[in-house]
Amino acid sequence: MLEAIFGNPHYKLASIGLAVLTWLYVQSDELHEEPLKAQIDWTLAPGLVSIDPLPTQLTLRVRGTRAAIRRARDQDQVEVSVDISDIGPGEHNLDFEPFPTNISSTLEVLGRLPSGVRFELDEVSQRKVKIRPVVVGEPAPGYAVESIVLAPAVATLSGPGVTVTQLTEVQTAPIDLTGLAGNASIPVELDLPRSVEEISGQPVSAEIEILAQNAQRTWAEVPVYVWENTRYRPVADSVRVTLQGPSAQLKSLSAEDLVAFVHLPAGANEPRYEAAWGPKDGLRLRILHAHADRLEVTEVEPSRVEVQSR
Repeated sequence: MLEAIFGNPHYKLASIGLAVLTWLYVQSDELHEEPLKAQIDWTLAPGLVSIDPLPTQLTLRVRGTRAAIRRARDQDQVEVSVDISDIGPGEHNLDFEPFPTNISSTLEVLGRLPSGVRFELDEVSQRKVKIRPVVVGEPAPGYAVESIVLAPAVATLSGPGVTVTQLTEVQTAPIDLTGLAGNASIPVELDLPRSVEEISGQPVSAEIEILAQNAQRTWAEVPVYVWENTRYRPVADSVRVTLQGPSAQLKSLSAEDLVAFVHLPAGANEPRYEAAWGPKDGLRLRILHAHADRLEVTEVEPSRVEVQSR
């Protein structure tokens, strides 16, 4: 029995190999149905564009041998050529069935999914609009955004006339300021409506100026005056003032941009008054300067100023 099983091994291996080859041959000729992804190559009439984006891909249901299907999958790209250059503006229903593919004639296309599409064409329109920056996040603690300048500040848009003619501006995609502690130049994308594109080809960047909020500067001789009362005069001609805030505003101030005023009570008739820096109303010493909304007075020396009647 052992001789019957293990005898003539070369003949037995050859028989097995022949059986495998026969099976592969039969399998290669057997027809199968499988899905196949295909890109849609659109051809529109010059000057027309779809109001909504047209589909870029569909699924072909094909029948053929496994080898033919494998070759189709291995080619660079399976395409369906959809030429609608004879269709004008307006709404249309389109069936994908009549349009040819670039797959081998050994494959039979049984169907397309989706089988068709509804779309609307409009004439292409162009327009220049302002770009508006949209920001998210906050700079690092102690820093603030001084300015955001977009370059270019205007975009040239192209798209369906029904959409483009209504645009007055276009926003950027969110510009992230999180953690910035210095000036930065950041490339940005535009948040464009559907089927609208920017055609200048010029990339947009945001030039961001970041300033420290805790910078300080001191002016040694800020003149002192009495507010709307010529009957009194200050004993000291000047005070020392320290301001804190963004460095750009601090650098832009000159000595002529600061002044100290003593506010006297209504109907003042005492021979002398002493005004303190700090109170918000009544008898007080007040420091006036440009950029009052951005700069804070942190110190005045002396903090009390005497005025006398003339």
